Amino acid sequence: MLEFSYHIIFPLLARMPSWLAYRLLRVPALVQALVNRSGRRIFVQGYTTILPHSSRWQCWCQWICTCLMHNQEILDVYYLPRIHDLSSSPIPISVFGIDALHTNRKAGHGTIIAMGHYGRLPLFSTGVALAGVPVGFVIQRIDERNEHLNIAERAYLQKKVDAMCRIAGGRCIMVGDAMTSLYRGLKNGECIIILFDLPQPLEAQITLCRYMEGQLRVPNSIVRIASKTGANIVYGSVHNQKHGVQVTLRQLQGTAQQALHEAVAELEKDVRQSPWQWWQWPLVPHLWSSKEKD
Repeated sequence: MLEFSYHIIFPLLARMPSWLAYRLLRVPALVQALVNRSGRRIFVQGYTTILPHSSRWQCWCQWICTCLMHNQEILDVYYLPRIHDLSSSPIPISVFGIDALHTNRKAGHGTIIAMGHYGRLPLFSTGVALAGVPVGFVIQRIDERNEHLNIAERAYLQKKVDAMCRIAGGRCIMVGDAMTSLYRGLKNGECIIILFDLPQPLEAQITLCRYMEGQLRVPNSIVRIASKTGANIVYGSVHNQKHGVQVTLRQLQGTAQQALHEAVAELEKDVRQSPWQWWQWPLVPHLWSSKEKD
């Protein structure tokens, strides 16, 4: 089914006017929401762990919206080769706060764009780059080292990364590779996206940040990298707007440690506003704990 979707359904949709294609996506999204029972169960388990008073109807609505966003992001990847500038993009992309990146570059500082897994991330880097700032990113392993990916998923992810790199213009660093390229880029004043809401090994150094009446386990890597490179930290987010998106950047204040806590607080605001746009509900048991537990 995956191969059929990646090779037939989405390429066909990407040939249509975008306003029509994204409307038609409601059909496969609804089918996915109904058929993927195991995915729904894990999603609801994570969702109700943090928001225990949610009704069954609320969980269903959030799950359906998440499935729609998942399909939107896949279709985004097939539209990326047709995006060359913001004014003529088939997917409407608006960008706010880009001055924060320009200010850091003029001051000779690199910028870490700290983000959560929230919204349609390929359009975030696309919007920033087309607004005039090349941007790099740290990504998960998508090669043979990631044993959890099947052939269809690996091929799709490679297509996704290639399309993002073509537009973004920055360096792409894969988790597990040498981080010297990351440090070099930030010391040279580059902008690099780092996602902070990922499960961490037990031996990893973490920071516990207040999040949704509990605590989010966040890696110390952003603080360490910012301290060693002198990079400033900016919070980045991307919000759905019909079939388009709004990209927002906000300069964070204080020390690197304070900026990290502020970034998590900003993510919480976004998630409370649109819970279905947070990808990490299925991973809540590995990311979040109640205050009472600790």
